[in-house]
Amino acid sequence: MRMTEGCIGNFGINNDTEIDIFGLAESTFGANKTTPDCQWQVVPGCFQRPANAPTCGQSSDYANGSQELPYCLNDGICLQVWTSLRCACELTTFTGKRCHLRKCFYYPPD
Repeated sequence: MRMTEGCIGNFGINNDTEIDIFGLAESTFGANKTTPDCQWQVVPGCFQRPANAPTCGQSSDYANGSQELPYCLNDGICLQVWTSLRCACELTTFTGKRCHLRKCFYYPPD
């Protein structure tokens, strides 16, 4: 069984209505939200992200004539981390904070 530790908000599947995870845990596992063989807990109270935290929307890139560019470049995937952003560049041929640096590959001659 795969478990998640952390804060989940606005959870839904296939664009359906949001699922009340806390209510589901309470009705399934009782008031203490635990099972005899697995002592995990579901508790309410996720903290809100700070109002000024950046989002993965568009970002001005003043070095390129103030064009609006995505935060992650070259098909990097933007991830919102609590108060900052991170780019996942693993599935690209780029690296760097914004997937802006080309990875160098060297294939020695046979």
